[in-house]
Amino acid sequence: MPLSLSLITIFSLLLSTATATTLGVTYTATSDAPPPEQLISTFLSLKITAVRLPNPNPNLIRAFTYTNISLFLTIPNSVIPAISGNRSAADLWLFAHVIPFYPRARITAISVGTHVFSQGDVTVTDLLVPAVRNVKLSLTDIGITEITVSTTLSFVNVITTSFPPSSARFLEPVNTLVIRPLLDLLAETNSSFFVSLDSYSVYKLRPEIPIGFALFQQHAFNFREDTVTGVRYSLCS
Repeated sequence: MPLSLSLITIFSLLLSTATATTLGVTYTATSDAPPPEQLISTFLSLKITAVRLPNPNPNLIRAFTYTNISLFLTIPNSVIPAISGNRSAADLWLFAHVIPFYPRARITAISVGTHVFSQGDVTVTDLLVPAVRNVKLSLTDIGITEITVSTTLSFVNVITTSFPPSSARFLEPVNTLVIRPLLDLLAETNSSFFVSLDSYSVYKLRPEIPIGFALFQQHAFNFREDTVTGVRYSLCS
């Protein structure tokens, strides 16, 4: 049975240790999804080398052992409050989703929550950075230092303007409470900064952007020029 395209979306993983970009897929299991073994065979046949799991479960992670496919795991937003205030909660999640499989399963990154800003939950937003720190500390205590720990952010709701980039500013109090402390933590731990790029949302906010520009189509006049810096952007992101 072929893998349904509704189950996967393309994403790009920017590797902090190299200049190359790895293209992969985001996979969300559904009730009618193929068994993990068939799923892995499909990924391998398509030469997919990276997979993001927004809702990872141990059985699914186990299926990726010895495949050399890079895994990007996501900790649900609902778990952030517990992890931010209690290292044992971080340990519990890691012992269920990482320790039994790593390094046989090539887990390379963990996102503590995703799109937290878009949910509008101020409580979770305030707890985000402590949660990221606790997961990283738990991994370090276990002896695992190669897995990047961060969070996946979408900035559409928390910036003053989406274009040009030189004019964009983070809104308060998100800038002071989350962005600056998060960047300090990522620099301290040499971790990556995960950003969810949604070209459609930017296009919806700025309809003057050419549709081809928002759809990542390469055409001679598919570009926008930053009138402040003079930088020319050939794609929406």
